[in-house]
Amino acid sequence: INGVLNVASAVGIGTASPGARLEVRPANSDTVADALFIQQYNAAGTDRALLAIQADAANNLINLNSTGTNSGGFSFLSGNAERMRLTNTTLYTDSSINVGIGTASPGSKLEISAANPVFTIYNTSTGDNGITWESDAAAGASRASLFVNYTNGELRMTAGVGGGSYFQSFYTNGSERMRLDSSGNLGLGVTP
Repeated sequence: INGVLNVASAVGIGTASPGARLEVRPANSDTVADALFIQQYNAAGTDRALLAIQADAANNLINLNSTGTNSGGFSFLSGNAERMRLTNTTLYTDSSINVGIGTASPGSKLEISAANPVFTIYNTSTGDNGITWESDAAAGASRASLFVNYTNGELRMTAGVGGGSYFQSFYTNGSERMRLDSSGNLGLGVTP
């Protein structure tokens, strides 16, 4: 068919009684079946983007499979601007996006809301694992980290990078109570 096809009621592919304006129903199977392909090639015909909508009846899943010449991925837009991108190796969100788990209105870059929230970092290798904070990722100007040593279970807190006069401070009730300076001096209630 070339041009425009106007259907007044509903279209069924693989079914004589479609339950929506368009229903695509692959043959009954316990294996993943391709239900719909959306693809486009570039002008030279050498690169393509392909979205495959697949039905996985055995696991009650609908798979969205993006592939192409360079593995493919998904780009999510809002207001004609990209807000999130998912590839086979990364998940990217725009810097203006807040992510909420258990909340529809996160007030920070990542907010977890639950009755008894637990944040878990599970190390699948034998190296140290932890969290690093940086104020200037490009230059590494200011850095703090919290690590667990895999070998002996040591909990290691670090502040700063080599050559800086960084320190660790401990607060209770809004006031500093203890400070450990870059020379290893410890002050309790006073600045060492």
